[in-house]
Amino acid sequence: MNIVRSTTTWNIEQRMLKFEVKETNCLRVFFYFVIRNSPFDIQYSLFPARILLISTSMFSMSRMFTGIIQYVGRVESVADVAGGRRIDVDLGPLAEGLIVGASVAVDGACLTASRITGNRAEFNVVPQTLERTTLGALTVGSEVNLEPAISAQAALDGHIVQGHVDATANLARIDHNSDGVMMTLTAADELTDQMVSRGSITLAGVSLTLANVEKGRFSVALVPTTLERTTFRNLRAGDRLNVELDIIGKYVRRHLENLAGKASPLTMENLRQAGFA
Repeated sequence: MNIVRSTTTWNIEQRMLKFEVKETNCLRVFFYFVIRNSPFDIQYSLFPARILLISTSMFSMSRMFTGIIQYVGRVESVADVAGGRRIDVDLGPLAEGLIVGASVAVDGACLTASRITGNRAEFNVVPQTLERTTLGALTVGSEVNLEPAISAQAALDGHIVQGHVDATANLARIDHNSDGVMMTLTAADELTDQMVSRGSITLAGVSLTLANVEKGRFSVALVPTTLERTTFRNLRAGDRLNVELDIIGKYVRRHLENLAGKASPLTMENLRQAGFA
């Protein structure tokens, strides 16, 4: 099966992903960062023919999303229970085929369905998630962005999203133009320090591209389709949104931080010895 996305071809053959890439030192270093720092069991090899093979075990995550919202659901009930809070959500057509134990991203937070009745599913939310995300503010009638977990073989129309919310951001302003909407948000410096312009970010479960990043502030552009198919159509200045940073960027940052504390620094000579330059 071939899945073509721009200049990259993914051939899923015998549980291997085959990437045809333009070989550059920067690219080799990038994968060196990710592979060395990844918690997944990754087997790889780089060939002169500019082919990178990575075992699909890298993508064998039980909870994986892409940030492409499938349905806007409605909260039907909220109740405090032992160990957190139970939220009942109308999943609409997404309830079909969903089983107890399945994962659903609710406004970007990965939750497990504990009970399914008709089109409704119950989710138990632990205190840490209630505090870290906007789920603690949900009430009966609240609309939420929904995306069921996907398989590793599905097309990644957005980007790799785990459903692990890092923090929240505050919507500072909304500017309308002929092409859509530009949203400007404020967040902790620690959060914006991990963002890059034209990089990926997940807001309330929606995969977006960062238009601009400053210290403590960032902006994203929304096309009309995104506004129509998500809860963003009802946003107002002052609203909070769940934020998940790009997982690849997290790995690279962590590896660089680890290197900074080691006696052997990241140099071209060390990269040559490791076979990446």
